[in-house]
Amino acid sequence: MKKKAAARAAKAASRQSTLNFPTSSEADLVAESAAAETATKSGAKNRRKRTADFADDTDISLIDATGLLDKLGSNWKKPSLQSRQAVRIPSGTDWVRALSSDSTLRWAVAGESSAYHYTMFSQGGPRLLAVSNAVLAETLLNAKRETVRSFADLELMETDAPDFYFGNETGEDGIHWASRLQTWLELQRGDARQQEAAQDLRGQILSGSTTFDSVFIQSVSTSSDRIYDQE
Repeated sequence: MKKKAAARAAKAASRQSTLNFPTSSEADLVAESAAAETATKSGAKNRRKRTADFADDTDISLIDATGLLDKLGSNWKKPSLQSRQAVRIPSGTDWVRALSSDSTLRWAVAGESSAYHYTMFSQGGPRLLAVSNAVLAETLLNAKRETVRSFADLELMETDAPDFYFGNETGEDGIHWASRLQTWLELQRGDARQQEAAQDLRGQILSGSTTFDSVFIQSVSTSSDRIYDQE
């Protein structure tokens, strides 16, 4: 009797142990699950910390800014134009207001004609304007086409290339100047005088890149799709 009672007691104890405690395999799964949850929480915490640190960091430096800028310049290709037309406009015409009167028209002064906005440089000939719709621009300006370029007031270059319209600087007079980077890109492919002015602009861009300012962010964004692998 005592042996049977002892066997029943041992069997009951074994059942109770099975109910209250996981097997070795189950214990491993529980441990892995707990570790994964801890890692997830820790990762989320670290990501939040890194995001906060990044948001508070105002002294971010770009590695090899000179190399990146030089690569942008060497690989840059002139944007395509649908048309190019010199025009004369009536004396006293506020061409900025005229072009801005229609919100469907995108326009900006080309880099070649924006140079003097950033550096000591004078450019002869008509002002070069990039426009998304040349016919509309001519209508808004009440312009007449001019066959002799030196007699023209403006030269309209019809193009949808984003280079001309991205990151424009708008002055108090409402003029949409080409970005500093776009201006440099155009001048560094020009004649000797333009290349000399481009060197000054290059210095301006690089001096701003040490704090990762908006000028260099703009330059990378504008030209990133124009880098071609030449290796």
